[in-house]
Amino acid sequence: MESKETLEKPFNKHKNEVNFGFLIVVFLLGFLLAQAAGLDRFFGVHPYTNVERVQVEWEKDSTDLLYTFRKNEDCVLKDFVVVGYSFDIPTHLSYTNLDEEFPDTKLFDRLPGEQALHISVGTKDEYYQRIEIKTRHLCTLNNGEETSVSKVFANIER
Repeated sequence: MESKETLEKPFNKHKNEVNFGFLIVVFLLGFLLAQAAGLDRFFGVHPYTNVERVQVEWEKDSTDLLYTFRKNEDCVLKDFVVVGYSFDIPTHLSYTNLDEEFPDTKLFDRLPGEQALHISVGTKDEYYQRIEIKTRHLCTLNNGEETSVSKVFANIER
């Protein structure tokens, strides 16, 4: 006759597998319910992703910036500002759009998909240790509600 300990070993092994599987199912179910309930604002809404620095050229009077990114759906650009920091004091900076497809355009929303941002920031002989590009989007959540999302698109340091 087998001992009680021998009979329980296979059960304990399967018990751990069942517990792990149960935890995965509970996590996935919770995530799906949160998305359906419109709790994506707590998980983060992302107007854009995959932001990559392509080129930064610091000149005497300006700084040319070229970035690529993926514009996501369900968000509309509402504000776009460039801020320079000199000794941690912020100053709003002017910029010029260098995109040949959209010349002389300041603020415009882009179609979803792969995009590029190419601007020249006016630095007017000032020395800025850091430049930030900040955006504000109006995004539609999964439940149809709208929320404002403010993000730093890029942080450029010397």
